[in-house]
Amino acid sequence: MDLPIDQQPFSGFLADFGNLVSTHSEQDEDIELSEDDEIEFGSFIVHSHPNILSTLMHRSFDKFDPQSWYQEECDRSDEKRFRRRSVLPNRIVLLGGPGQGKSTIGQFLAQLCRARLLRETRSAQTPEINSAIAAILKRAAVESIPVDGPLRYPFHVELPRYADALSEAHRVDSNLSIAAYLAKQVEKASDVGVTSAAFRRWMKEIPTVVILDGLDEVPHSGNRTQVILAIEEFLDTLHEENADSLILATSRPQGYQDELSPKLWEHWNLELLDTSDALKLASYAAPILVSEESRRDEIMTILSEAAQEEATAPLMSSPLQVMLLFQLVSTHNNIPKDRWTLFYRHYETLRDREIAKGGRNGQTIGRFRSQIDRIHYDAGYLLHLRAEGTGGANAFFTIAEFSTLVMDHLRRDGFDDDLPRLTHEIVDLATNRLVFLRCQVEGQVAFDVRSLQEFMAAARLTTSPEGRIKDRLYEIAGRAHWLHVFKIACSKIYASNAHEALREPIIALLDSLDTGDRSPNDRIVKVGARLALQLLTDGTASSLPIYRRKLTVRAIKLLSVPDRDVIRSLARALDLSNREILEPFFVEAISGGDIISRHSALRLLGLVSRDDQDHNFDWPSELLAKSWPTTPSEVLEIFDELSFIPHSRNIIDRIKTSLWQTSPARCLAWIRDMASDSPDEREIPPDLLICEPASRQKYSNFYDKYGSRTNISFSYVGMRSSVFVEQVPDSALPIWRLARSVSSFCEDPTTASAAAFLDEMCRLDLLEEAKSLQLPWVLRALLVNVGDVEALRKRSDELRAGLHGDTAAWEAAETRWESSGVTQLELVPTNGEGGIPSNFITQGAPPPTGRRIERGYANALPELLDLVERLPTSIWALNTLLFYISRTDLPLDDERANAILIGSSKNKAPSGQTSSWLVAAIVAAWPTAKNHELLADRLRELLPIKQSLFSRSSSHLETLLNIFSSNPDLRDLLPLIANLYRALYRPSEEGKLSRLEFQEVPGDRSEISASIMMLRILEGDIDSNLSTIVQTLLASESVPVPFLLRALARDSERRTRTELALAIAREVLTRRKVQASRIAYDTLSNAVDAQPVLLAQAAVADRLELPQALAPPSSAVSQ
Repeated sequence: MDLPIDQQPFSGFLADFGNLVSTHSEQDEDIELSEDDEIEFGSFIVHSHPNILSTLMHRSFDKFDPQSWYQEECDRSDEKRFRRRSVLPNRIVLLGGPGQGKSTIGQFLAQLCRARLLRETRSAQTPEINSAIAAILKRAAVESIPVDGPLRYPFHVELPRYADALSEAHRVDSNLSIAAYLAKQVEKASDVGVTSAAFRRWMKEIPTVVILDGLDEVPHSGNRTQVILAIEEFLDTLHEENADSLILATSRPQGYQDELSPKLWEHWNLELLDTSDALKLASYAAPILVSEESRRDEIMTILSEAAQEEATAPLMSSPLQVMLLFQLVSTHNNIPKDRWTLFYRHYETLRDREIAKGGRNGQTIGRFRSQIDRIHYDAGYLLHLRAEGTGGANAFFTIAEFSTLVMDHLRRDGFDDDLPRLTHEIVDLATNRLVFLRCQVEGQVAFDVRSLQEFMAAARLTTSPEGRIKDRLYEIAGRAHWLHVFKIACSKIYASNAHEALREPIIALLDSLDTGDRSPNDRIVKVGARLALQLLTDGTASSLPIYRRKLTVRAIKLLSVPDRDVIRSLARALDLSNREILEPFFVEAISGGDIISRHSALRLLGLVSRDDQDHNFDWPSELLAKSWPTTPSEVLEIFDELSFIPHSRNIIDRIKTSLWQTSPARCLAWIRDMASDSPDEREIPPDLLICEPASRQKYSNFYDKYGSRTNISFSYVGMRSSVFVEQVPDSALPIWRLARSVSSFCEDPTTASAAAFLDEMCRLDLLEEAKSLQLPWVLRALLVNVGDVEALRKRSDELRAGLHGDTAAWEAAETRWESSGVTQLELVPTNGEGGIPSNFITQGAPPPTGRRIERGYANALPELLDLVERLPTSIWALNTLLFYISRTDLPLDDERANAILIGSSKNKAPSGQTSSWLVAAIVAAWPTAKNHELLADRLRELLPIKQSLFSRSSSHLETLLNIFSSNPDLRDLLPLIANLYRALYRPSEEGKLSRLEFQEVPGDRSEISASIMMLRILEGDIDSNLSTIVQTLLASESVPVPFLLRALARDSERRTRTELALAIAREVLTRRKVQASRIAYDTLSNAVDAQPVLLAQAAVADRLELPQALAPPSSAVSQ
């Protein structure tokens, strides 16, 4: 069965891998363009994920060693490789909520890889191992998971255990890399000495798959930052060894802060199970759990009925909960209606089953049932609290700690007689199994399943005295580590009549958070509204409509936050039958809110209208039509994802009208974004595909006068490689008729269709506008040196007279360019006169649209200098030469090149982009130049420039620093230095600028002041006046606020950097700066999520009448 996959909202474009969604990004080629013994949950969860596992196994058949993967890129320039860098197909992050099967996927993947390896040596294995191999491979075959193809050796890393081992290493002033940790684990399992060096050789020689499981169990308040750094170092190690490795990391989405960059890692989201998936999973489990067929059918009937009920359907949304429901139905024949009751009945069932077994263990559990219940409550709470701190990610009790807990409970209830013996009996039970507790590792008592630990923590927080419960939940509200605990606790409150008095206080708690009573950050992030949405999505208070409505009123206020994930969650959670509640909020957001609220409301209306396929509610689509944006640009900005576009003829026609009312370039970009948003481009409504791109640009090699291929090539648009445009309506902008004419030429490139294009230009008088279209080289050549309508008519007449070739000649020219390239004398063949000369079949080149450097060929500088000398007024020729100089870093011993750089050539004074290319070329030439004074004077003439065109090269940064150091009056270099430093920034390499004093001077432009501030921040020089820093940064529009926020927030261990990131984020959100609002909101909400609770403080625990926190573990992992 296909496990539902939710599309990730990360930037970039998505690629289709079955039903999995991944994230990619690609730049243009043109460089110039800028669990329980009775129920083994894991045994069944994996059956629900054939598509995921199948895709992972298919992916594992590829080669991922850097040498193979980057071979093509190694032939390109450094600049080109940087711009083309995208997510890597061997790095995958799997995100899923509690009990959704993330860990099981990783475990089964490892087992399957092991089984395939052992199958190769079956004759050497024991019957038991061969039986296990057969079972695993059979299960894979049933689920259509491929079991052939190249083999990979699996390594499974439980990140909480590794985090604790790393913490222990740091405690003794040592370090522990993931490679060293794995080497120790292999050594421990095999009784064979394995060094880190040997392990690295292993990774180099043997294809592997590495599963990094449970990142979410390493809290931000612990040593998560060090674990992320260790993962990055491990990736560096794999790269250094040219290792062929597939890496799968798993995490809950709550608290995940893109630490594994979406620019480099694919992100897959596990979707909640729908009814059919849940029942299919139950049907897989039925033959294993229940032997009697009639009883299995009875259980499946009850589950099927429950799946159709509004109150119980949300409980069947994860594999873990489906298995718990199956067990409860098999023993009680009824279905709980809330999460709390589901977990509690599961606990009761297991506990009472142990009692019913009798014997010494059953008698002990039966006698001390009340105490054992409370021991579980305290254990869940204390372990979850310990897991939040450094060294406790893999939280457990030592035998001594657990004995103390048991003894305290027995003593509290008066079991003073023979206390040590009674304590020993219960502790001894836990070393095997005490309901939810057992020793998986010798000497460590813990819960098998994290969700069960969280359930018990919720149980402890909601025990008497009732007057303390709200305050306890207030402490954990909005903290990612405690989110599941909070939701289970609220489930209990709204499901149990015993806690009826707490229902209104919970609503008041949410309101208090959103008014900023606990923290201003809570108010800005709207923590209360986010929690209300979480509770709605979770099905909390499903049998209490009044509280569902109250939660809805709070959740809908999230329309004002710049977070698209919220829109999707609201669409799933909102009950459209509550029109009288919802509609006023939509109207207010659309008509009275700012642009963020307005766009969020309109997107949500589109999304809920799209999801309401049965048309049960018409008011959302009616309100959307009534509130339709007034400008085409706003329409395309709002409806920029397929999910926001309803299946409505009226709405689709409106969007289509907006497309015709915008430029072809904007329309094409919108359609490309739509296609990249969807795994299947055909999902785009066909009526919206008013234009479609054809093939990519072609490249022609450049040869010197001796016939040698040089290291530069030029791009052009083939005569059949433009954009297809459908028939144009009368309401379209005039430019579309011209675009349609271009499309007609590409479909049938003849002199007649080319002349028709020129005639249409004359009729529409769109000579300048035509330059914005992607023109095939034939049409582009015909427009060269055409400055008015009269010249255009003359060119059309010449074309009809046969003076500019025909289809056969044009095709022959393209064939020649592809096979033989072009020379300098062929570039701009008419010396600027335009048109297509008669000898074009054997001589001449197309009008270039771009250029690129290709290493390993002859130096093109002499030829490009000849080109500039031949065409002294050609801006394109000069820019091409400057581009080449800036990208190749060749020693400039040519007098002609030096003359151009210092300004004594015949070329006219540069402006615009030419100035930017000239500055880049001067910086590239500086290290080998003989006269720095002349170059510095030239820079004084050119600066400031509007566009930085430097190659992202550390040598260019070093040159810029040297120039500024010797010419401190060149203040306008500072924005260029800041921009290039940002592009090359690595947190671990700060301090390289410490030798220079970056200080403001009177008269500095705001851009210079902001650049100085950014450089100092990135270098770790942050003073205490955060307000001044923030105001200086935001005073300039050139400051890359999103980058700065990510750079600062990444280093969460340094408090000043984190505080500055939060200050910037607060100011951005307060000012409602749309461009940076999403990353600002993420930064602030991540900080709120990661905030540790205060429950570990003795005074807080006493006030809330909770157990005192366990002491920090001295050694969390046995090495």
